[in-house]
Amino acid sequence: MPIILYDLACANNRRPSPFCWRVKYALAHKGLEFDTIPVKFTEIRKYFDGQFNTLPTIDDNGKIINDSDAIAEYLNIAYPHKPLFLEDSEHSHIASLEEWQMKHILPNLFSIYAFDIYNGVSSEDKDYFRSSRELDLGCSLEESAVNRDVALGTLRKSLNPLRKTLLTSPFLSGDNPNYADYIIVSSFLWIASVSTMPLLEANDPLLGWISRCQDLFNNIGYRWPLNQISE
Repeated sequence: MPIILYDLACANNRRPSPFCWRVKYALAHKGLEFDTIPVKFTEIRKYFDGQFNTLPTIDDNGKIINDSDAIAEYLNIAYPHKPLFLEDSEHSHIASLEEWQMKHILPNLFSIYAFDIYNGVSSEDKDYFRSSRELDLGCSLEESAVNRDVALGTLRKSLNPLRKTLLTSPFLSGDNPNYADYIIVSSFLWIASVSTMPLLEANDPLLGWISRCQDLFNNIGYRWPLNQISE
């Protein structure tokens, strides 16, 4: 029986969660069959007796796991073939990369694209998304979009550590992809699911790596609708 992934969804089958995207990659990396159940923001607590406020959640034949990091750890233990990370040093590298992303990349991406996400969510979710995210932002969604082209230019420069790593290897983890690649590329796919302003310039060297990641596992990175990642 396939694993069931409860996957955050916007209108038109868009999938706007970097954490759900990374779990899709983790499942595919393991060669595990999975089906997704699209869940709107306001539907999350309708599942599993309301015990979870966020997604992703997986149901592996009755074993319920919530949170992308917990799911990755579970998959590595329950399905030891094709590990997502091989050694403690790899695990430490992934943890450092995720800390960098959570501190310097995801908050800025959200600030730049929050209004796009709002415009992409289902009508039933709009009031919830506006009220909850404006609390996080400390301003209106419309205000967060003011001068976002300037903020995007700054963010593009902050991606230079990724570009430097990819000068010498096809993936962030070396010759072959692992969870390090999945947690970062998932952020690009999250934004592309809703963006009206492409995240990268047309000649950005990161595009080759993103395409390689999208091509993995029978083109998993193209399975759900996306807008243009680059200009």
